[in-house]
Amino acid sequence: MIRRYRYEKPYGVPASRQASIEGFSDFPSCEVECSTDYGGTYDGDDGNPSYICRSNLPHCGVNPFTTTELFRESYRPGKAWGSSVSEMKSAFYMWGLKPDESKPCPMQNIVENNKYLPGKVVGLNEIESLLPKYPNPELAGIWPKIPRWIIKADLGRLVYLYFNGGFYFDVDCKINKNFLENIDKETILFTEAILDSTDELGPREIKDDAHKLRVANYAMGSIQKNNKFYQKCIEECISRLKAILQEDKSINDLDVLWVCGPDVITTMYHRLNQKGKNEVLLLPNGTVANENSGSWRGK
Repeated sequence: MIRRYRYEKPYGVPASRQASIEGFSDFPSCEVECSTDYGGTYDGDDGNPSYICRSNLPHCGVNPFTTTELFRESYRPGKAWGSSVSEMKSAFYMWGLKPDESKPCPMQNIVENNKYLPGKVVGLNEIESLLPKYPNPELAGIWPKIPRWIIKADLGRLVYLYFNGGFYFDVDCKINKNFLENIDKETILFTEAILDSTDELGPREIKDDAHKLRVANYAMGSIQKNNKFYQKCIEECISRLKAILQEDKSINDLDVLWVCGPDVITTMYHRLNQKGKNEVLLLPNGTVANENSGSWRGK
């Protein structure tokens, strides 16, 4: 029988309520699924038995270690963390989507970031191979109609992240500090800026006080594949692309930010907040530095 459990550090609990659990991380809490067939039991304070997982489950981990800890049956709905932590604990970068790109991919930040997350570079072929697999066929249909490569880069990172999980970073992003130990949600986003005024926003962007908080699209992550948040972002991109292509005019830089860029991530984040359904971890500004922000403009 498969049951879901929440891992918590049980400081001060009686010894009778502890059991040795091998192969888990030092996260303060996370969810796992395990079978009671290879579990054990301990007696809770209320007299009801609770199950202990004794298998090397990789759902929760940055640094697995052997310890004495406690699993409590989860009170939180939803799936357990990703099925393969080794896949989720990796990063991807994109290069080669610019048609006339002749320079090799800059590797300095990628190499430096590897101390936190091992990274790889993906290109246009890897992105386009995923388009026919996406649940909404409109994605593959609208892709060839996208007039600017930077829009394909913005949309492509969402597609690759949706299918593969893990973390996306621009090649000019530098991880300033280890944020992995703070992850307690399926979706990980990064604050880009908090504006002084909505007057700084483009003509298409929502102008209310909440939207002064801007969410980056140069860094984002997921601890599971087929992440619903990024699927919503892709669907929003499709909707915006259909609208802007019908206008039959050139797409300027402000349009780029709106159609598939950071405004999509920002809008979806605030939209879910308004509905009280935001299962997103938003990390503070400065966690990741984008060293060459805006280098795509006018291209």
